[in-house]
Amino acid sequence: MIKKLTTAILALFSISVMASAEVINVKPPKGDATQVLNAALRKASKAKGPVEIRLAPGTYNLSKEKSLVRYYRVSNTASETEHKTANKHIGLLLKNLKHVTINGDGKATLLTHGEMTPWVIDSCTDIRLTGLTVDAADPSVPEMTVVERTDNSILAKVNERSRYEIRDGKLYWKGFGWEFTDGIAQLFSPAKGTNLRCNSPVALAVNVEEVTPGTLRFSYSGNAPACAPGETFQMRHAIRSEVAGLVNRSTDVTLSGIRFKFMGNFGVVSQLSKNITIENITCWADSATNRTAVGFADFFQVSSCGGLVRFDNCRFGSAHDDPINIHGTHLKITEINGNKLTARYMHHQTFGFLGFTEGDTVSVTDPATLLPVGYFVVGSARMADERNTEITMEGFRPVEGAKVPASLKGMIVENRTWCPTVSITNSYFSLIPTRGILVTTWRPVVIRNNRFVKCPMAAILIADDGRSWFESGAVENVTISGNVFEQCSNPVISIAPENVLSDAGYVHRNITVTDNTFISDRPVRIGVRSVDGFTFSGNKARTVSGTPQELLFDISSSANVNLGQNR
Repeated sequence: MIKKLTTAILALFSISVMASAEVINVKPPKGDATQVLNAALRKASKAKGPVEIRLAPGTYNLSKEKSLVRYYRVSNTASETEHKTANKHIGLLLKNLKHVTINGDGKATLLTHGEMTPWVIDSCTDIRLTGLTVDAADPSVPEMTVVERTDNSILAKVNERSRYEIRDGKLYWKGFGWEFTDGIAQLFSPAKGTNLRCNSPVALAVNVEEVTPGTLRFSYSGNAPACAPGETFQMRHAIRSEVAGLVNRSTDVTLSGIRFKFMGNFGVVSQLSKNITIENITCWADSATNRTAVGFADFFQVSSCGGLVRFDNCRFGSAHDDPINIHGTHLKITEINGNKLTARYMHHQTFGFLGFTEGDTVSVTDPATLLPVGYFVVGSARMADERNTEITMEGFRPVEGAKVPASLKGMIVENRTWCPTVSITNSYFSLIPTRGILVTTWRPVVIRNNRFVKCPMAAILIADDGRSWFESGAVENVTISGNVFEQCSNPVISIAPENVLSDAGYVHRNITVTDNTFISDRPVRIGVRSVDGFTFSGNKARTVSGTPQELLFDISSSANVNLGQNR
C-alpha cells in the first residue's frame, strides 16, 4: 500500500535540469495536495543548486486534516489562553531550504479547507513564491448581503461560500472543523466605497429564521442594525490561531505576483527574518464568488525583521485590520541581577519566540518617556519560558545626558539589530476599516507614490509604545512623498508616540512629508507629536471638485518644525 501511494505521488511530478536551475514539475492531484507538494520540497532539499518547483495549472487542495502540524508561536497572533498549543496546520513547509522557487505561473491555486496556514518558510535562504492564487473553500469571514431592512428586522442572502446552522433561533457560522456565533462584524457598502466595523447583526438578534435556503430573517427587540439593501455584513471570530503565511528566521524571501482571495485567521507574518520583498501582490475580493472580504485581520505583519523590507506595486482592499504593520517588540525588564536580566513579553498576543541572539545591540528605554537610557550588547540569551527571556548584558553604555535609574527593572528593551530599512511604493489601499500603514523602525523609511482611499483612521500612523501593544520603536529617518490621500479621515498622517512624559525629550526624529496630494471635502489635518525635525512642504490639498482645501496642523511637544510652501 505504501509503495503504491509513493508511486502515485511521484507520478505527479517530474524532474528536469536546466542550465540555471533544476526544475521539478508538479501536477495537481485529484484529492489533497499536501503530500505531493511536500514530496517536491523534499526532492528540492537534496538538490546541489537552485531549484524551481513549477506547478501546473489547476487547484491544489490543502486540507487541515492532512496538513503538517508544527508548533510555532507567531507575533501578534493568539494568546496562550486563546490557542493553548500554538500548533499550526501547514500546507507547504519550507524548512532549511536554499535557492528554491515555487512558481504557479499565474494559473495555480492553493485552496485551503479548514482553518490552516497555507505555507511556512522557516530557516531558509533565497526563497521565492510567485504566480500563485491563495483562497479558502470555507472562508472564516462569512458574509451575507442585505435584501431588506425594516425597523426591527433584516432579511439577508448568505454568500454561497458561507455555511451556517440555526439552533434554537441562533445562527452559527460553520466551516471544516470550525464554527462560531456573534463575533466581530464589518459592513461593506459598494455605494459608499467603504468597509467599516459595525455592530454584529447576529449578536443583536433575538431570533433567526430561514425564509428559504440561504435567505435569513433576523429579528430584533429594538432597532435593527443600520444597513441598506445591497450592503454586505462580514463576520468573524477573533482567534488568530493560524496565519496566511509565515516567514520565520529566513533571509532573502520574495513573494511576487500572488493573488490573495482570502487570508484566514491572520495575514502573512514575517518575524526575525532579513530582506523581505513583497511585490505585485493583490489582496482583493473575488467577484466570481460575490465575496467582499479578503482578510480576517491584517494583511502583512512584519515583526522584528532586518535588512530591507520592500513592498512595491501591491493592491490592498477589504482587510479587517491594517494592510501593512511593521514594528519591533518592547519587552519589560522584570528582574535584574548584575549583568543578567529577565525581559518579559507583555502583550497577550506576542510571545513565545527568542528575539535576541549573541552580538545583538539592545536599547534600554523608559516606557514613560520612550527615550533610551542606554544600550548593551547581548552576551547570551535563552527562553526561560514562553513569556520570559534571560539575557546577559555586555558593555552597558548610558545615553549621554539621560537619567539612568538606579535599577533597570521596569524599563523596556528593544532589539535594535532586528529593525529593517523599509520601502513602500506604488501601491493602492482601499476598503480598509483602520489604517493603511503602521511603521516604527529607526532605520530609513520611504513611503512613496501610493494611493490611500477613504481610510477611516490615519492613512499612515507612526506610533511607538511601551505600555499597550508594546510595538517598538522610535523612527529617525522617514520620507513620505508623492502619495495621494483621497477622502481619508483626520489626521490623515499621524505621528503619535504613546509617551506620557513629553517634556523629557522627543521620541521621533527627521520626518519629511513632501509633494503629496490630499483630496478631501473637509479641511485636512496632520497630527505631529514629540518629533524633533518635521518638514511638510510642496504638498497640495484639494476638494473632490478640485478647488483648494485648507491644511490644518495639530503640532505638540515638537521642535524644528518646517511648514514650507504648500498649495
